[in-house]
Amino acid sequence: MAVVTLYVQGCTALRYLYCYNNKFTDAGMTTLVNSLPTRSASSNGELRVLHNTGENNVFTSTHAATAAAKNWNPYRYNGTTLGLLICHPFFLYPFSSSF
Repeated sequence: MAVVTLYVQGCTALRYLYCYNNKFTDAGMTTLVNSLPTRSASSNGELRVLHNTGENNVFTSTHAATAAAKNWNPYRYNGTTLGLLICHPFFLYPFSSSF
């Protein structure tokens, strides 16, 4: 059974949240990112929402913008490395620090 939404409001100590390989719908992911506690700019949160293998979570640029406004960095995990998802007004793309 997979998770379709998660509500973490009030979890102010939360800094790392790994929720990839579930079945978050658009509405479910909206609930999650809206409920994330606001982190300080010097202590960003880490939100691993996507995995390259058989991912079923919905994660849009709107979700990324909401998470970023609360100082959470959304990541895609490919099994060995993390790729930061950069929010662009029209799409999401994986960031690579190797460029």
